[in-house]
Amino acid sequence: MNPAKKARISWIKVRAAFRFRRFSSKLLQVRGAEFLARRLATKRHGGTLRWPRNVTIRITERCFLRCRMCGQNGDRGRLRGIKASQRQIFDSRVLERIIGEIGRWPVKPFLKISGGEPLVEREMTLGALEQASALGLVTKLNTNGVLLADEKLGRRVAASGVAYLSVSIDGPPDVHDQIRGRPGAYRAALQGIRNVQRYRREVAKKPLMILVSAVVSTLNQDRIIDLARLMDEAKIDWLNFEFMNFTTPSLSASAQGVVRDLFGVSDTPWASFSNPELASVDPGTIAGQIAEVRRTRFSIPISFLDIGDLSAQNIADYFLRPEAPLRRSICTMPYTSAFLIPPRQLVYCIDYPFEACADLAEISLAAAWRGQKADSFRRKLAGYYKRGKTNFPQCQRCNWRFN
Repeated sequence: MNPAKKARISWIKVRAAFRFRRFSSKLLQVRGAEFLARRLATKRHGGTLRWPRNVTIRITERCFLRCRMCGQNGDRGRLRGIKASQRQIFDSRVLERIIGEIGRWPVKPFLKISGGEPLVEREMTLGALEQASALGLVTKLNTNGVLLADEKLGRRVAASGVAYLSVSIDGPPDVHDQIRGRPGAYRAALQGIRNVQRYRREVAKKPLMILVSAVVSTLNQDRIIDLARLMDEAKIDWLNFEFMNFTTPSLSASAQGVVRDLFGVSDTPWASFSNPELASVDPGTIAGQIAEVRRTRFSIPISFLDIGDLSAQNIADYFLRPEAPLRRSICTMPYTSAFLIPPRQLVYCIDYPFEACADLAEISLAAAWRGQKADSFRRKLAGYYKRGKTNFPQCQRCNWRFN
């Protein structure tokens, strides 16, 4: 890429970061916390920050899509076969109390609302966003975007005070609908984006960033440039391509032994993320698509998962050689981020939880964060990392570590 093109791309990203500086400043806070946490975890054998800098709340396990790669509802999802009415939602009273608590912390975290599909529980989700906004918290909402096709809901989300709306779209209409398991999913999500774009100009008190997140797999590896063109036409604020979050049968078996020895746990969720047919990509195709994106003049910022040089070799290492660590540093999530799942548990990881650190029914989040069980987990992770300079086997291709 020539210097002029590189400078233009950088300027587009800087301009967007300044426009949406509520989110950008919070991201810088999180990155600083991760830098500090790596030192605390390894130098002080599991030491952590006094307050988490990220709080992610899974409002519900319910969702009406069947995304192929999803660990909850996908091809091997742990919730497949469980009726929506039997899936858990977060305790609304605990949710309100926890948001009130973190709004009083001296260092306010970045609050992320997720699912399932959080807008299935629209009143709970909107209430959480509105409460958090009133307390000065910077918030993010992860959604598949389909329900935002309802104009009234799109308007309420735009007015909720949310700083950052992340909508999942994995390709052009035919590809996206196939991956998400629902005809018309692309059309509805795009209409949802348009609704929020329209109403944020009318009712949002502060800039609301709309990001589209795409997960690259065998199902869309040759349509990256097509999606980039469509999102540029849609005038979204940012497009980000992630690589699949996955494990393999051998990594899962190794992880099973590790957690059995360290924690005495045998019931684990990793098989839900073992999708070899979706991870068996053609690295050259993906590298070629990325190169074409970079050669094309777009008006929106476009980013990719940070695995370093996005060459065919590095992409092959990510997808086809997952046993080889791509990043040697310790995972900072248990040291910087609190993950809350239904009905009211604090866990160390949103995707791969095998043990709850606390039930938040009767305890504050701050107390649970610094509690004995959470501290014990961090010390065991730090000890394992120090012995082999690697994280738990199931974590090698967790894309949280590369964002």
